[in-house]
Amino acid sequence: GSGLARLGYGTSGNVLTTKGSGQNPVWEPAVGGKVLQVVMGQSGNDFNTTNASYTGTNLELNITPSATSSKILIMANFLLYNSSSSCEATIYSNGANIISSPDKACRLNPNGNYMPQSTINYLHSPNSTSNQNYIVYVRCSSGGTTGIHGASAKSVIIAQEIGV
Repeated sequence: GSGLARLGYGTSGNVLTTKGSGQNPVWEPAVGGKVLQVVMGQSGNDFNTTNASYTGTNLELNITPSATSSKILIMANFLLYNSSSSCEATIYSNGANIISSPDKACRLNPNGNYMPQSTINYLHSPNSTSNQNYIVYVRCSSGGTTGIHGASAKSVIIAQEIGV
């Protein structure tokens, strides 16, 4: 007809979707962009290394994606320090560095005790429903000691599975 019509209530979890010009809207299941799960890990102890190669810290977590299409948003927030000239931090997943350009977060200040708050955010596509182990790795790129404070300040890593 030519009059207005009332669209019935949709089912819980559905959204109203238009099908294009000349077609009626329909209620359909919402897809994509949902946070499916959140996991947090935190460091309760300091971690130190003098290694010039990347070394796994005690800041880690495990998450098992529910679908191969899911993305994992990793957010790590920590106090990174170095007693020498520079250090770097990155994130490994299941033993592999997933960030091609590491966060060069720490440079020595004149007092020799620079401890900046460091953050790494990375959207990972594991394409798997197998357990993903995410660990913050650090290295002391030019001598000295590099580490993460965990005892005197909260260092955390959070993973969010995003459905797509």
